[in-house]
Amino acid sequence: MVRIGELRSAITELQEHLSEGRNREDVYQAWCERHSWAFGNAYVARDDQRVIGIGDQVDLLMESTASGLRDVYELKRPNMDVILYDDGHHNWYWSAHTAKAIGQCHRYLDTLHRAAENGLHPARRDIVAYHPRAVIIIGRSNDWDAEKLCALHGLNSRMHGITVMTYDQLVSQCQVLLEHVSDSASRSSGAESGGRLSA
Repeated sequence: MVRIGELRSAITELQEHLSEGRNREDVYQAWCERHSWAFGNAYVARDDQRVIGIGDQVDLLMESTASGLRDVYELKRPNMDVILYDDGHHNWYWSAHTAKAIGQCHRYLDTLHRAAENGLHPARRDIVAYHPRAVIIIGRSNDWDAEKLCALHGLNSRMHGITVMTYDQLVSQCQVLLEHVSDSASRSSGAESGGRLSA
């Protein structure tokens, strides 16, 4: 129950940052560093290592639960546009902010793949990356309609190795995880209660 309270408090804190218009990247960097569970059970934890090459410092380096290999999380400001609509051609496209972040991650992934295929450097042989992936968190989607959400999904599906999500989608992901943990705790508590009654 203590853990559930911590998760709920963390989600509330993230929602408050967003609702109060806090747009500095370091606010969300600090939150994500304290709450790497927000990225789901696909990851064990974040690394304290952020520098992956000369001049390249990622926001978060996460260890995959399944493989132990590393992936990159890049955080941008929540007040940035994610996608825009072209009235002339009737299609959605990446905003300039998102396109720049995609290019930045492309460089990070190349650097990380080359530098960490057999361990990042002699002092960090535990950090291994082989064809790493990147997730960019940028902008808001709380007021998007179904068409715009589908457009983001479609644009993501055409990319390889890089996914773009919004801060509101991160909140939703956290809420689903909280529900799962709460349900598991309730079932466990019910089983223990039932066992005591039948004894």
